[in-house]
Amino acid sequence: MVTNYKAATGIDVLTSNIPIPGFGLVPVNAFVLQGGEPILVDTGAVIEHEEFMAALRSVIDPAELRWIWLTHTDFDHIGALPQLLAENAELRVITTFLGVGIMSLFTPLPMDRVQLVNPGQTITVGDRVLTAVKPPAFDNPSTTGFHDNKSGVLFSSDCFGALLS
Repeated sequence: MVTNYKAATGIDVLTSNIPIPGFGLVPVNAFVLQGGEPILVDTGAVIEHEEFMAALRSVIDPAELRWIWLTHTDFDHIGALPQLLAENAELRVITTFLGVGIMSLFTPLPMDRVQLVNPGQTITVGDRVLTAVKPPAFDNPSTTGFHDNKSGVLFSSDCFGALLS
């Protein structure tokens, strides 16, 4: 089940836990950054894409989204990506060159809707400046988090992820 809560002013969290039999739960989080050009950070798990879309609609109309920051291409981060791109012609994806390459093995991204950003680079999205960072630990070589200058929040992707009992 995907639920949501406010992490801070203008930042909503869409969260769930995927059971790993015999080991525990893997937390799966996505974030909505409200603002002039709303950003969705990741798109939930493939297995929960319908629940994810319902939770997303409870915090924002997907037609209002302008950007998706794809932290990496694991199946617990790209679940609703094809549906969101199909429903919203204005939506653009921020990812790395490697992220685009990996996605081409599953659901190729429309290159005219991709903004490539590498660690160390910045992108201005509405009233936010996002600085791409390579987390100190990660589980996918395409992983790229970012620091949001407006909120002061670091979105580290799976850098601190762990199984929960």
